[in-house]
Amino acid sequence: MMNVFSENVVLWLIKNGSVNENEKELYSFGIRQGLIQVFSMMSIVLLSVFMDGLMVMILFLFAFIPLRIYAGGYHAEKELSCYILSTGTCVTAVLAIKFISFKFHVYILVLVMLAVVISIIAPVSAVNKPLDKKEKEVFGLRARRIVLIESVLYYVFAFLGIEQISKAIFTSFVVMAVTLIVGKVKVEKENKTK
Repeated sequence: MMNVFSENVVLWLIKNGSVNENEKELYSFGIRQGLIQVFSMMSIVLLSVFMDGLMVMILFLFAFIPLRIYAGGYHAEKELSCYILSTGTCVTAVLAIKFISFKFHVYILVLVMLAVVISIIAPVSAVNKPLDKKEKEVFGLRARRIVLIESVLYYVFAFLGIEQISKAIFTSFVVMAVTLIVGKVKVEKENKTK
């Protein structure tokens, strides 16, 4: 359905002279990807509103997205799998932030371990978009900076007793570490089969 819609939009753009015929596939792909992103975000927002967790979701995404951009990690091969995993991850994150609680020292110990794991493993490139040596260095450095900044923010908000923000950062580290480990295993497995 999204393919048909995106192709019709591109045909309309070509007809109006906004897009060249030879760029049809590129624009169709871009529009389809944009629609998928909008649909995914709408689903996540609606589910988080339904769970009375919109602010928690926003806090989680605010911590997670910068890490995900530079650290990389697992990428599903199919759009539906990506949608289901992304939406499920976000819903699980909201539930974890809202309902799971540990002693402060447990959070501290685990956060340090997660920060180390993320800093060591990042970045993990996608199979269809491998990073060159320079990109790995730059993305890895940026990911480590984000880990450091978010770790400091975690401690500040935890010290101030603003639990939702500190738990959102903690949960983003958990999700990021899992995503990186699974992504690294997938990439190594696929590299062995080549």
